[in-house]
Amino acid sequence: MANNLNVGPGRKPWTDNVLLLQNYPHLNRIGKHRMSFRNNKHGIILVAVVMLIVFASVVISGVTFFIIQRFSQTGMKLSGMRALYLAQAGIHNALYNFRFRALTGTGSFSLGRTDIDAQNYFIVGGTDADFVMVDASLAAIGEAKNQTILNLTVRNANNTREVTIDRVIIQWDFSARRMREVRINGSKQWNGNLASPADCDIKDFPLDSASTIYLINGIEFDKDIGTIGYVDIEFVMLDGSSRSLRVYPASNDLNFVVRATGKTVNSNLYRSIKAEYDVLTAKITDYREISDEMLALP
Repeated sequence: MANNLNVGPGRKPWTDNVLLLQNYPHLNRIGKHRMSFRNNKHGIILVAVVMLIVFASVVISGVTFFIIQRFSQTGMKLSGMRALYLAQAGIHNALYNFRFRALTGTGSFSLGRTDIDAQNYFIVGGTDADFVMVDASLAAIGEAKNQTILNLTVRNANNTREVTIDRVIIQWDFSARRMREVRINGSKQWNGNLASPADCDIKDFPLDSASTIYLINGIEFDKDIGTIGYVDIEFVMLDGSSRSLRVYPASNDLNFVVRATGKTVNSNLYRSIKAEYDVLTAKITDYREISDEMLALP
């Protein structure tokens, strides 16, 4: 093959390369293949780098989300425990105040919000029926013909809010007897002629917040009840709440219920506790967490 490169001194290097490629076109194809291989290699590396960045971003985002969620859950758990301790403090504060005032007079406790500090507080509350205290320890059958349950007393356990009895539902086990009359503090509140259970719509009877003791001196039947087995009374309050208890035979139960909610400022999270306290035995007879939130008094 003749050499037509005409390469010699004095020619430009790039001119020689051009002439070389013109005479040997396969060299041009080899160069293009090499350039294409280098470009493909660079593309693969770029794709791998992009995928690595995306993968790292996903991993970092997942770890960050997990850490944030874990901190959030831990914070909520701590806030919940703090709220529970505050609710417990509210219950024990109410019981302490009741017992302390009972040393020098009639026991009672206050309703409403108490701030522990700038961030934490509890609210003591309850339904009207919660605060109805009935003393049946001296309950007896008396008056002419043994027709009447005597010696019951009733009062309000809190010293903040008046509560009102709307009606009483009286139930007994002697079907041959009928309810005739209900008297409180010597005043006739209802009269009629009803079989058990007798729903007696009495005059609305308020129990004041001054710890006044009211005498229920007459649950009167139409005939002798000397052989009656039991008498139960359900107090239905003006707010719709109710409470049932056995008033005969005589019992040593003199109970009230108090509820408390614990909260922190700027948080919707709360915990509430309900406790029943027996005044005569000075013991808590029921203690449980509830879902209801006690609200501060207006």
